Amino acid sequence: MKAFLFMFVLMVFTGCKLVKPESNPSIDGLKSDHIRSLYNKLPKIIFPFNFTGSKFDEIENNNSNRDLDSLIFEKDIQVKIAGIFQDSTNFFGFIYFYPADEMLPILATYDKTGKIIERNQIAHECGVDCGYTCDWMVTITEDYKIVYKLNETIIPCNQAEPTNSSKIYRETTEISQLDQTGKLKFIDKIITENK
Repeated sequence: MKAFLFMFVLMVFTGCKLVKPESNPSIDGLKSDHIRSLYNKLPKIIFPFNFTGSKFDEIENNNSNRDLDSLIFEKDIQVKIAGIFQDSTNFFGFIYFYPADEMLPILATYDKTGKIIERNQIAHECGVDCGYTCDWMVTITEDYKIVYKLNETIIPCNQAEPTNSSKIYRETTEISQLDQTGKLKFIDKIITENK
């Protein structure tokens, strides 16, 4: 019985040792090839690229394929692909929309071997609540500068008939830029508020 127990414990420890996962060349090659094929079939982003949460339906209908595209976009979620950046020397760039309460734009960059460089949400969710409304817009220029503008109107919630003097208008502008390596660099954040 002790010999059996010893063999069982030995098998468990030797069979369950941690193995560092290695990159699978066939998956990496498949991913890189698939990114290149998407570059041939998806629309190129025309600069300046402007997008607002309310104009999502104007984006061409390019939905991801849940199987193969999940290697590149979100796993198990169908996303709407707005388009691709023109082929750069160092990276591939995609803009796609992730479903949430509203469709949120995501900027994803990949190196030339198909490995993810970064995936960034380039606008924040904007909801309506008691005394609060907002809208946003993202502009991407041909030098990959990204300007995100959030416009908010805030009114005291318990006020039946708000007056203009009780309203607060706030505009937040965030500026960032995609560098030559495919990484998003923060430049500035400007907040202006008027009462």
